[in-house]
Amino acid sequence: MSSEAIEKLRLKIEKHPKPYKLKWLNQDRKVIVDERYLISFSIGNIYFDSVWFGVVYINACHLLLDGQ
Repeated sequence: MSSEAIEKLRLKIEKHPKPYKLKWLNQDRKVIVDERYLISFSIGNIYFDSVWFGVVYINACHLLLDGQ
């Protein structure tokens, strides 16, 4: 998720326990993912879950989902 969206939504971020680099996000340099945040969500009253998202600077969109 973009750092700009996190600031606007006032989400609590924390240091990532295992920082990693993304090369495909920016061809000029590697982007380091060293922060993360947890989002809890539900689908109706049946399904509840939480997902960790990495925080990076993205100028193309606010949220980028990866199948990893």
